[in-house]
Amino acid sequence: MKRLKSIGLIGMTLIVVPFSATFAANPAQSNVNVGGIYLSVDDYLKDSLSVQADFSKGGKLNFDSFIIRPYVSIVKDGKKEKFAKEKIYAVKTKKDGLYRLFNSEAYLLEEKGQITIYSKVQNSMVKNPYNRLPRYAKYQPQKFFFFSLQPDSPVLPLNQDNLLIALARENNTLSRNMTEAIRETKDLAEYDYEQKMFKVNLLLNSIIRQ
Repeated sequence: MKRLKSIGLIGMTLIVVPFSATFAANPAQSNVNVGGIYLSVDDYLKDSLSVQADFSKGGKLNFDSFIIRPYVSIVKDGKKEKFAKEKIYAVKTKKDGLYRLFNSEAYLLEEKGQITIYSKVQNSMVKNPYNRLPRYAKYQPQKFFFFSLQPDSPVLPLNQDNLLIALARENNTLSRNMTEAIRETKDLAEYDYEQKMFKVNLLLNSIIRQ
């Protein structure tokens, strides 16, 4: 399978969709009693936790993707250690799965395919459909989708501009074919429940196999 190269950070237009459950399971979650941190992408690719906590033996992982803390702490054998977020590649939790940390922000892994897809839940202002005056708008949790071309490449908002520019830097022909394929696609974060895969990865698979 052809691999895609990494790119630099570009425009920040976001796709917003209703809050929903995580779609794709991650192999690193095979043991729900063990969590911890991956300090490097190499450790993550080998599924070898750099520091781990066994929850069944009293180990604790203090990590909350919604709280802005500069560190993640792990309690192991009764001792507590703190690790700076900026030095952590990813965090494996007991409840929610695996989060990649990029620029100290946590992104939940949704799917590994031709591109890796992540999500992040944030409060976003939603307009009242019956009254669009600003004072009637309210904040609601929304799920935003992001992607990266490689496990160690930047995490970018998942939208047509970012994706097509990323593909163009890798392969102009691939970018042109993808442009035609997604011309009528309104939502790149749409999920195909029959194929159990995000449609953007299904499109990339079909184009690369041509």
